[in-house]
Amino acid sequence: MSRTIAPEAIKADNINSMGKDLGELYTAIWNEVVWLHMKWGECVELYGTRKSRIELLNKTASRFFRILQDIFLEDIILHISRLTDNP
Repeated sequence: MSRTIAPEAIKADNINSMGKDLGELYTAIWNEVVWLHMKWGECVELYGTRKSRIELLNKTASRFFRILQDIFLEDIILHISRLTDNP
C-alpha cells in the first residue's frame, strides 16, 4: 500500500532535517528535478519505446508529432539549463 505525503509536510521535514535555507533550496530543486523526470518519461514513452508507436504517430499526424517532439526536447534542454546555470 502506497501513501501520499502532502508537499508541505515534505518541505517541513526537509527544513527540519537540513535547516531553513538548505531545506527550502533542496525542496525547490527536488520538485524541479521530479517535474523534469516526468516530462522526460512522457517523451520517452511517446517517442522512444516502440517502433510501432512511431509508425502510428507518423501515419496519423506526422507533422504535429514532429513539432511536439521538438517542443518536448527543447523544453527538456531548457529545464536542465535552468537547473545547472547560475542564477
